[in-house]
Amino acid sequence: MMPDKTYHPREVLRNQEKNRKQKYSAQTTGKNWKINRKISINDNIISELRTRFKENHSTPLFISRGKVDLFLKCKRCFYFAMNLGFRRLKPLPLPLNNLVDACFKNDMDYCRTHDIVHPVFSENNLTLKPFNPEDFKLIQEWRDDMKSFIGATYHYEKFNWLLCGIIDDVLVDDNGMLYIVDCKSTSKISNIHTFDDVSFGASLKIQLEWYSWLLNKMGYEVSKTAYLVYYNAIQDKHLEPNEELSLMRFRRSLVSVECNWDWIEATLDEMKECLLQDSAPEQEFYNHKGKEINACDDCSYLNTYQKLQ
Repeated sequence: MMPDKTYHPREVLRNQEKNRKQKYSAQTTGKNWKINRKISINDNIISELRTRFKENHSTPLFISRGKVDLFLKCKRCFYFAMNLGFRRLKPLPLPLNNLVDACFKNDMDYCRTHDIVHPVFSENNLTLKPFNPEDFKLIQEWRDDMKSFIGATYHYEKFNWLLCGIIDDVLVDDNGMLYIVDCKSTSKISNIHTFDDVSFGASLKIQLEWYSWLLNKMGYEVSKTAYLVYYNAIQDKHLEPNEELSLMRFRRSLVSVECNWDWIEATLDEMKECLLQDSAPEQEFYNHKGKEINACDDCSYLNTYQKLQ
């Protein structure tokens, strides 16, 4: 009998990392990105987008909602990403959150097919229904069901930027007005009924504002009221008697968010000015109990690494 192969935890972990589908690289895949979706700009079908900034280039620059969020959080990191191709570490995947998100979209598609109001809206005395355009492919593109990582798009001719945003879903009222809806899942002991109950509300509000402004620029009549649908996991026992499955229960609630679009185009101007600079912006700090703290965790990490060298 052959002896068992010796177990080496380090080797097992290294092999696991080698087999990961998504691997971190300090550089981007290139200055141009060949996309797997047809996008028409001025009657021309484009097959690629720029991922790094270059003034007056004929290929549109890809600007996602995440890039806008990055600029608002740290201009220095934004400059490194868009001018030099430096990528931040990706967050850990959230498969359970993604599953809840997918279940919500399936529910919305059921309501769309049967022309009915989703229960979370009827429970709140709203008659909004899922937007159902003639070509359902439009919704699939906005939600990025095809995994092209683009979503809804608007060509910002002023800078030749393709502004993008991946939207969870869109509602419509009896007058044809569209409303952005985003699904979130969490687990809090307290209920989530108002925007004050929402964790990380500032980022979520910016997200909804970007999406609703984007659709408005695309030519749709869009309300400045948007909605967060929350699925809040209840922290109780989940194994039911005589059941093989352990079931997790959720409280479902609806939170309305009033959006402000005034900041968006001014921010795009600031982003362009940042990219035109010859060097990266200075790091930003704030004072905490008399101590100077770096305002950006990524910048703080890089600074610490440089000091240790």
